[in-house]
Amino acid sequence: MASFTKYSSQELRVVVIASGLLIIAFLYHVPITGGVEVPNWGKGATGVKVGSRPPRCSVDKCLNCSPCMATLIAPIHQGKHKASAASSQHDTYYLLAWKCKCGNKLYHP
Repeated sequence: MASFTKYSSQELRVVVIASGLLIIAFLYHVPITGGVEVPNWGKGATGVKVGSRPPRCSVDKCLNCSPCMATLIAPIHQGKHKASAASSQHDTYYLLAWKCKCGNKLYHP
């Protein structure tokens, strides 16, 4: 067993305070809910929101095209297939996705 007698009380106090500050700093940055905080989203929106937020689209994400803006895109279903109840549920689950748009071209954010 380690003996604490070889350390002065001042050294132990510094270690305890530093450890406490690290724990507090870690707990301060851990999200409490599963939502996403979106500042200035909608009229008077504050606090935690459910869902996604638009990406930060800049000129470099649109291959030097400007203006590069975030836009919501609905997926295009390719081809008609015989849909079962399970596959139709999966087809409609992810309806919207964020992309960066410049002109008529879309880019991954």
